[in-house]
Amino acid sequence: MLGNPQSHFLTPWFLLTLIFGPFIGLRLEIPVYIAIAWSGAYVLARVAGTRPIAALAAAFLFATSSWFYVRVTAGILAMCGFAYLPWVIAGCWVAARRHQPRYAAISGAILALSFLECGPYPAVYGLIGIGVLMLSVSVLDRTAYPLRTAIVAGLFTLGFASVKRVPAMLLAAAHGRPTGGAFEVNTFQVLREGLFSPVQNLFRGSSNGWGFWETSAYIGGFWIPALLAVNSPRRVAPWLITAVIIYALAQGDAGLLWPWATACRSCRPCGFHRGF
Repeated sequence: MLGNPQSHFLTPWFLLTLIFGPFIGLRLEIPVYIAIAWSGAYVLARVAGTRPIAALAAAFLFATSSWFYVRVTAGILAMCGFAYLPWVIAGCWVAARRHQPRYAAISGAILALSFLECGPYPAVYGLIGIGVLMLSVSVLDRTAYPLRTAIVAGLFTLGFASVKRVPAMLLAAAHGRPTGGAFEVNTFQVLREGLFSPVQNLFRGSSNGWGFWETSAYIGGFWIPALLAVNSPRRVAPWLITAVIIYALAQGDAGLLWPWATACRSCRPCGFHRGF
């Protein structure tokens, strides 16, 4: 089980399972993750410079989005680790802006915890998000310190996660899982439905052939007041750049960045990218 990338016992919340059993214990974890998501989004918005009312909107937007509830309903508990990402990004933001690397180390530890709890998905996406955001800040501010922040966070993530990462890599290399080929595509219509459609039904189909639980991430009309922040382009530029790049990556084989994201396929087959 230690080598299973999605094993779920290296977490303090596993105490709930030990006390109440797997069925009740896992259900009790759900409000814990909701609280983590809500508080993290609020803190992130505040350290990014927003007012309390805007931070509250961000907290409710992130914690009530269907990305969490639809996946949990489908039984994909490995996605619960994404609730930690606002805390991770907030730590790196503070580290980069205030030149306090200990916050980058804390971010790495939190990201490692998401891997220990839920597998590689939150950690991989978190590292990509941190890398893109810190690179954007570094270019806009003409300083290398944000890049060093990203490196510190990444190193601490790898270090703290090693107890599970090493056996998980060995298992993935020995039992690699092939990807879906042509199904690795999210068109504009798929992403539009996932983000804006008011019908976030678990059982509705998706035009890319996958279940709707793979793309559901409803934010509704909250993006409209968020556009008001564009009045301060200097402040929002790193976030807009990061959002555009993440959106392009989310398109999969339909996006311009897909060849760069899959560059490792040209290397000698190792099984690692197939398993992760």
